[in-house]
Parts: sequence; C-alpha cells; structure tokens
Amino acid sequence: MLRVLLTFVVVAGLSSFAYAADKCDGKKCDKSKVAAKGEKKTPEDYFKMLDTNGDGKLSLEEFQAPVKKHVTDEAKLAKALEGSAKRFKAMDKDGDGSVSLEEFKAASRPQHDGKHDKHKNDAK
Repeated sequence: MLRVLLTFVVVAGLSSFAYAADKCDGKKCDKSKVAAKGEKKTPEDYFKMLDTNGDGKLSLEEFQAPVKKHVTDEAKLAKALEGSAKRFKAMDKDGDGSVSLEEFKAASRPQHDGKHDKHKNDAK
C-alpha cells in the first residue's frame, strides 16, 4: 500500500514537473530532462527529472521533493516523508546514502513473487 501511495505521489509530482517544464520560458528549466508530450516515460526519464543537480544519483532531498511539493496537509506530509525515506533506504542497496540509476531502475521493476501465476497449479 505504501509503495502504491509513494508511486502515486512521485508520479503526480513528476507530471507537474513535466507540465511546468513545457510551460517554462527556457531560462529556469531544462526541457531535455522531460520526455516529449505523449511519449511514455521510462525510469530513466523519471530519474533525470528527480536528479535536479545532475550528479547522476538521487539524494533523499531530491527523492522527496515531489512529496513536499504536493502534500500540503502537515500530518499527511509527515507520514508521506517517513514512507518515502523508508522507500529510499530500501532502494539504496549499497548503503552509500544515494540512489544510483541502476538502483532506481531495479526498484521500478515490478516485483514478481509468483503468487498470482495463473497457470501455476495447472501442471499438477
């Protein structure tokens, strides 16, 4: 549930970022970080949008920026930030305090646990 909520908040934040980038005057935003309108965004696209300083890794502050921007209720914000910090820590597999593109992509892949395999028991 938390993963779904966090994903929603991050995607909502990134959608707003993409919209704002389309509407910018070219002075304060980098349109090269945003996929073309109507184009399906990849984990790489989202990573580039979140990596605001362009150092090739995400800090906790960068990861939480969309949450801070879109969650205005203080109680909900505290809970959302706590959840996003846990998610960030889970993504940071090497424990260096930042999330690389590879770590981000690995976390973006659907987790397959086999519980919903349609034909799992048909072979018996």
